[in-house]
Amino acid sequence: MNKDSIYQIIGYQGEYNSQVKKAIKKLLKENHPDHHGNIRIFKLINEVKKELETNNVSYKYKKKENKFEDIDYDFCQEMIFKLEKESFYLNKEIQKEKEKIANLEYKYNLLYNEYLKKENIILNEEDNKILVN
Repeated sequence: MNKDSIYQIIGYQGEYNSQVKKAIKKLLKENHPDHHGNIRIFKLINEVKKELETNNVSYKYKKKENKFEDIDYDFCQEMIFKLEKESFYLNKEIQKEKEKIANLEYKYNLLYNEYLKKENIILNEEDNKILVN
């Protein structure tokens, strides 16, 4: 007996549902060493059970009339948390960049105003020279 045959016996078809859980429980009970079962098969069934539990891609969630099937709820919650965390840090970075831009605009305006003042003075001096001559 191998893992593939255990999957066939328990009726696994890509969904770790209550029927599969019951079939595993029944197989574990039948092959338990305390009931003169085969230890190797018992361990193999336990391995399959752990694989299914850790790779559970079927979470049935019912709330009012909403039904979500074939969703790994824990994975989705984990991804939502990661995305929210990443979004928070990206928003912080965006805010820093906006502050840098505002600071650069302020400096640019100061420099431009200084430039205009100097140009204005130069123009006034030239006007005075023209007026004097």
